[in-house]
Amino acid sequence: MANNDECKMLVLHDSQGECGTILHSLFWAVQGSLLSWCFCQLKREDATSRLMARDLVVKYIDLFLSDTKDVLEYLLSQCSGKEISGKLNDSVFAMATRQLITYMLELCALDIPHCSLLQSFSRLTKLLKKLCGDPTESANKVEMESWNQVQQPVVLQTWNMESPHNYENNCRDTTVFLCPGATYFEVEFDDKCETEKRYDYLEFTDARGGKVRYDHKVGTDKWPKKVTFKAGPQLQFLFFSDGSNNEWGFKFTVTAFGLPDIALSWSSDLQLLVARLLGRLASRSMAMKSTCELGPTAEIPSAKVSSVVSSPLWKPVFRHQMYTEFGSITKKGCVEVSSIFLLLIINTHSIFKDCLICK
Repeated sequence: MANNDECKMLVLHDSQGECGTILHSLFWAVQGSLLSWCFCQLKREDATSRLMARDLVVKYIDLFLSDTKDVLEYLLSQCSGKEISGKLNDSVFAMATRQLITYMLELCALDIPHCSLLQSFSRLTKLLKKLCGDPTESANKVEMESWNQVQQPVVLQTWNMESPHNYENNCRDTTVFLCPGATYFEVEFDDKCETEKRYDYLEFTDARGGKVRYDHKVGTDKWPKKVTFKAGPQLQFLFFSDGSNNEWGFKFTVTAFGLPDIALSWSSDLQLLVARLLGRLASRSMAMKSTCELGPTAEIPSAKVSSVVSSPLWKPVFRHQMYTEFGSITKKGCVEVSSIFLLLIINTHSIFKDCLICK
């Protein structure tokens, strides 16, 4: 209720009130604590705790989305989407909605009613489309063009590592370099790096589990001066030495690289997050990952599966084509194509769900 009042004050009266900052912090903390608690309970083995958390998530989302739908419909009847988007940029509504969607992307991996939640969140699609406006408008067009520009990697974080010289025997030193958003790491070694050949070594493990070891002297084919690890967002380092003999040791710099942030309005950002969430919920629904909806086992007659996959609507999609009823589709960007695919999933959701639960 306070969320709705805040939106109306910001958009219609150009005033947030004295409690704006306090309400923002309070809502962030309360909603974050609630969803974090539900996440922890859903990962427990206790069936009662999971059921309680699942019911709480569903009820809270229904209440939140119902209020969101009411306030957006009201504001869109009074103002343009561009005006609303500009005035709600720093609002509790913008923050809380984005926080909820972000948490839901993590909750999708757990046993929640994916089909029901897919239906619930699909209510936002038309309202967000009105809020973001026509993609051909000048402001939106400039924003979309910036997405397609080639982004040059930027330095996100740097670490400096150095052992004692000479290093000690019997070392088992492990360090994890973690940088959210990093796409790759570069490690540059000092020219003096040296270990006892074959017995003492440096080992790096990337985010995919790939391991590389270096020993003896830097500057050789087996130990280059600079190495790139292409899997982010973390890199693990281990230094191992046995019980005898030692050398100078190591000294190196680790640099995490990632793509720069793209200027994006909160409404466009929210639209992309919702599209991502709908896709993930649809994927989990089709993969039958929700035991609370389908039961621990789901025996689906092959005829039912074939009827869906071979249907006039789904067959072209699974063959990487478009449904013919939509007519010829020109290339207007990935956002429109993604929206059409999500529309296909949502429009056929009830039919597909009936096929899944039919025994």
